[in-house]
Amino acid sequence: MAPVTRWLRLPASPIEHSIEGRAFVFSGFSVAMLAIALYGQDYIVPILAFVATAIGHVVSYRERNRKRGLWRQVFLAALVFGALFYVIADSALALFGGVLPQANFAILLVAITSFDLKTRRNCYSSMWISLAILYLAAVYAWDYAFGILLALWALYLAGFWIASHLKRMEAGVRVPARALALMLAAAILGGVGWFVAVPQPSGVPISPLVISLPNFSNFKGGLESPALPLVQLTGDSTGASSSVDLHFRGRLGDAPVMYVRTGAPAYWRGLVFDEYRDGAWTTTNHGYREMQPYVPPRFMPPAPPHNLGTFVQTFRVLRPLPGVINAAYPIQSLYAPVAALREDAYGTFHTPDALRPGQTYSVVSYLPDLSADALRGDELERVAPQNNPAYLDPGGLSARARQMAVEATKGASNEFDAVMALTGYLQRGYQYTLDLPRVPAGRDPVDWFLFDVKTGYCEQFATAETLMLRSLGIPARLATGYATGDYDPLLNQAVVREHDAHAWVEVWFSGHGWV
Repeated sequence: MAPVTRWLRLPASPIEHSIEGRAFVFSGFSVAMLAIALYGQDYIVPILAFVATAIGHVVSYRERNRKRGLWRQVFLAALVFGALFYVIADSALALFGGVLPQANFAILLVAITSFDLKTRRNCYSSMWISLAILYLAAVYAWDYAFGILLALWALYLAGFWIASHLKRMEAGVRVPARALALMLAAAILGGVGWFVAVPQPSGVPISPLVISLPNFSNFKGGLESPALPLVQLTGDSTGASSSVDLHFRGRLGDAPVMYVRTGAPAYWRGLVFDEYRDGAWTTTNHGYREMQPYVPPRFMPPAPPHNLGTFVQTFRVLRPLPGVINAAYPIQSLYAPVAALREDAYGTFHTPDALRPGQTYSVVSYLPDLSADALRGDELERVAPQNNPAYLDPGGLSARARQMAVEATKGASNEFDAVMALTGYLQRGYQYTLDLPRVPAGRDPVDWFLFDVKTGYCEQFATAETLMLRSLGIPARLATGYATGDYDPLLNQAVVREHDAHAWVEVWFSGHGWV
């Protein structure tokens, strides 16, 4: 290294005596730690590193004039190698849902080297590593607040430069022209190489590199903060055993549930239900198939016959959620950093455990042609799809509700027109509200909604329409999940909140599948 330094004619870096400058360096690192905690949902390593780095800065300042001891250098080098082994283990854990292993290594590197910050160049190195940590946190930064953190870091960098450099710059200090030219050329070449090597955004998704390790996971029960207001989970955090009870409604707040980067607005579909009894929805088909964390298109159903293309969604979980992969339907492929996946009989994917804040997963979905002209071509077939008679079971719908369905769809010559006529009938004659009293004891929630209160929330509307369509011989089922959320075109993302929890009707069209 010394010959290279001499060839580049780099002057020896002076010892950093400015306590203010060191304070700015530590503040820049603190901003990076805050970004990791906020966006990476990782707290233990940043907190420990924050304390260790504060101690390291004090030690370095007090011993800045002492000569570096050999054993101290050996000890610090050993700690760096220990951090490297840690990040290797952390990267393996990331295959099962861990986050930011590279950031953890950089954090530990700053903490270790903080005990040897003698020169100005050492302090700049610490600042650049802090910037790299900010860059890694930016992968998970989904709002404008990250810009504030970046501006703070730049402010601390300027503060360090002013405190350490301008006040102590000596006349006659020669600028190493050759070194600066070589560094500039290297930066330009490196930037060009990075641009060429890094995949650019495109409409064609790139399959991830997936290492399949032995599956030691269990899809175990144990409810963990369900946070699905529409769905009652009965003892299984994966959502495999659940129901929608129209007698029950969780409180819907404004707290963000997840961020979604998406190329198109959609409903983020989760659990699907096909059997309605006594005011509650359940499932009749409990079959599933085991899948790897990456599910390629060849393991999924073929593209819809009238498909317009595909679009990518990346989901960032913000609060504990059941192990249900919400996504636009139908799915072409997906990747979730978990041990394994299960696909249920309704096309919903489940993870072994509840989803934790900070976890991300990506889904590629089809864009089927669902225009009126395309759907009107499907004739009404009174046949249960997928050999499931539950899709035609009106679930004890009253005679007057069945008659209402007939009158609402009078004149419809095809399945699509019948569905749209019934949808319009309910939208015109009933009001949406979340402020609804409890269903009286002994009353059927659907009948009570249709003929008494005539107001309700999405579960009432969707349940009534599903059962009424079934009474007309149109296969239908109930889907739950989330609406698109608040879409920000500048960030190209949607913020999905608790109150975006939603339920809707899926109708079977013979030429299109479930719509």
